[in-house]
Amino acid sequence: MRNSCPPILVFALAMSVISSPDGLAQDDGCEASVQATVGTEVQGDVKMLSFDVEVSTSESCAEIEYDLILDELLPNGQTKKERIARSVKLNDGAYDEIVKHEIQASLQLSGHAARIVSCKRCAIMP
Repeated sequence: MRNSCPPILVFALAMSVISSPDGLAQDDGCEASVQATVGTEVQGDVKMLSFDVEVSTSESCAEIEYDLILDELLPNGQTKKERIARSVKLNDGAYDEIVKHEIQASLQLSGHAARIVSCKRCAIMP
């Protein structure tokens, strides 16, 4: 079975990368940033990737969606991109989380990036 991304998903991912250099994004005045560092642990036939992710905003309350984009080097030399979508709700500042992801031990992580997809201020209820 062949995995393929729908064209709209590819376009949306490309737009999020273009509109959010260095993990920054802005939607309707809502600004947020994201950073990720990675650690690796081999467990038999799998590598457990552990991403330490920090999401921050200056908003008093915001709903933020971000992607971790992984570049996996296959044994045949080709690169495969994998996207891990995440969302968080922040109140006053920053949020740290650990995101775990398994890959086959025969693969190597050749790169990774964290990109903000959207930042929306929380709706204020009357």
